[in-house]
Amino acid sequence: MTDKNIEMLKENLRKEMFENLRAQAPSLRGERSGKIQKKLISGEDFQKAKTVMSYVAMATEVDTGYINAMTLEMGKRLVVPFIESESQTIVASELRSLDNLVRGPLGIYVPKDGLDSKVTVEEIDIILVPGIAFDRNNVRLGRGKGYYDRFLAGVSLFFPKTIGLAFQFQIVDTIPADTHDIKLSTVVSD
Repeated sequence: MTDKNIEMLKENLRKEMFENLRAQAPSLRGERSGKIQKKLISGEDFQKAKTVMSYVAMATEVDTGYINAMTLEMGKRLVVPFIESESQTIVASELRSLDNLVRGPLGIYVPKDGLDSKVTVEEIDIILVPGIAFDRNNVRLGRGKGYYDRFLAGVSLFFPKTIGLAFQFQIVDTIPADTHDIKLSTVVSD
C-alpha cells in the first residue's frame, strides 16, 4: 500500500471518528469516561507509577479530570504535555496544581510555567495518550500533526508504559500504519 493510500485511509477514519465523537451525548461521554478512569486508576501500572504523564482532555476526548486529580491526591507526580511553539514538539511538564493551567497552542490546556517545569522522560513511569482511534494491536490514530508520534519515538528507549484511553467505539480492527506510527503498550476502554 502506498503512503498516499495510507494517508487517505487514515483521513477517512479520522473523519468518521470525529463525527462519532461529536455525536456522543455529553452525559454518555461522562459516564463512559468515568468507567475508563476508574479502570485505569485501579490497574497495577497506575498504582505502581510514581510519575504519570496524562493530558488535559479536549471536549470530545475521554475525560482525564479524575485521573489528574487522583494522581495529585495520591502523591504522585503529574506531568502533562506542553507544546513548545518554536519546535512544534511536546515537552513533558510537571503540573503541581490543576489551577495552574492556561489555554495553549492548538486550544489545549497547558501548565502556565510549561518550560520551567520540564520533566525528563527517564522520570516518567506511564504515559497516557489521547487518540482518535486505536486498533486491536494498540496502533493509534492521532489528529494528524504527529506530535505524539515524535514524542513517543523519543521515549521508547526508556520503556515507560504507553496507555491509550478510548471509548469502545474508537477501537477498530486495523489502522493502516506508517513507519513513524508508534504502537502503544495497551489501550484502556469502557
